[in-house]
Amino acid sequence: MIDIISKVADDGLDEFEEELGIDPRSNIDSATVYGASDDENDLVIIVRGNGELADALDRAREKLEDIDDWDERGVDFEAWDMGDETLFVFEASRRDRTTVVIAFDDDRLVDAVRVLAGEDEGLDRDALEAFGEPDRDAWIFVSVAGAMGPGDMGPASEMFKLTDRVVVQIGGDESLEVSLDLTAESHDDAKNLMDLLNGVMALARMAVSQEDFGTEEERGAVRKLADGLRVDGEGRRVRIHTSLDPDWVSKMLEDQLD
Repeated sequence: MIDIISKVADDGLDEFEEELGIDPRSNIDSATVYGASDDENDLVIIVRGNGELADALDRAREKLEDIDDWDERGVDFEAWDMGDETLFVFEASRRDRTTVVIAFDDDRLVDAVRVLAGEDEGLDRDALEAFGEPDRDAWIFVSVAGAMGPGDMGPASEMFKLTDRVVVQIGGDESLEVSLDLTAESHDDAKNLMDLLNGVMALARMAVSQEDFGTEEERGAVRKLADGLRVDGEGRRVRIHTSLDPDWVSKMLEDQLD
């Protein structure tokens, strides 16, 4: 499964290595990005890796002229003057393992560091329940909870208006399992969601059958995806899911990248 992601991400990872002089494939263990809004000041990035990560941070410091040391609520960190904005950076290293926390807001950075250090509590039970938890075999998990309803996007707008949580998961071992979970505000909304999704899928299958829809190979690929999609419902939750052959997905991605 990781090979599939690697093929898609190689260009971006190579650019990352060129900029920072560190290969993220072998030197970074994990990267977490979170925020409670679309405001970049609310964004927090947590990166864990080996000693090379600390060395990359030192090289980045050498390129900057203005770095100040800050201390708030018992947390020592740096403020990097990036010209049009300030980047707040915390670094902790122990036994060749390095943790770096980056944020655009000093309070958000301190909050994150204190949670990591166990000095403050993280998400409470209600918040965890609101966002949900990943399936056991999931290695990508994205959850968005709260009021939704983007602008006029056709059926998508209607779908999100009925939803108060969206979860995307990708995982699996021998097969690639992809799922989209929608939690409706009520049982009636969940039924409407299922009807809407089944209608959209029927229209998609009809569109793919038209000869003016892309090339024959493209029609075959989209038809394979559409035929494999399943819509299930239980209570307020509606799940769209499919199981894909990783070799087939890998070939499709390679064709798109070529």
